[in-house]
Amino acid sequence: MTVFPRLDTETDAIVVEAIAEAHRQRGGYLGTEHLLIAFASHAFVLPPGAAARLPESDTVRGELARQVGDPGRASDEALLATLGIDLAEVRRRVEATFGPAALDRVAVRTRRRRRRGPRCFPMLTGDGLGVMPRVKQALERASARSSRTLVCPSVLLASVLDDEHATATQLLVGLGVDVAGLQRALTTTAR
Repeated sequence: MTVFPRLDTETDAIVVEAIAEAHRQRGGYLGTEHLLIAFASHAFVLPPGAAARLPESDTVRGELARQVGDPGRASDEALLATLGIDLAEVRRRVEATFGPAALDRVAVRTRRRRRRGPRCFPMLTGDGLGVMPRVKQALERASARSSRTLVCPSVLLASVLDDEHATATQLLVGLGVDVAGLQRALTTTAR
């Protein structure tokens, strides 16, 4: 099943697996973390040097749960922590500036608004999933790198890892993976 144009057969299979992973996690979107789990499950399609650097898919899922919690139901504190923001420190500084329980006073006065879902682009498959902007950008970078050929798995993974703020990159950093070394292994031994 071809999901996105310009993907070779192996890359298309990775994206299809990522979509299946997104459905299993019930988040309603396709993110870079789903692509990473799919690559970890199908590391054999990557150059050996790159495949050896990727953790197992269950290890990636565990790190995702540790960093974000239950996908689709992450706490505010966990989400802010993935951006490098310490909520406890923010609370401490607000209370030091505005007095004890300042955030609680504001929370009582603020009406709870309807929560919007993640900002996604509509999925081309029509199955209800959205595509997160970082996935779309990675696909665009991969397509540009492979201007005259189909996108191979190495190029797509390298394009995902180009974004240091992508969830996939943050998961690898959290697992102690040398992301720069993985990128070199992907680009120097591209298939």
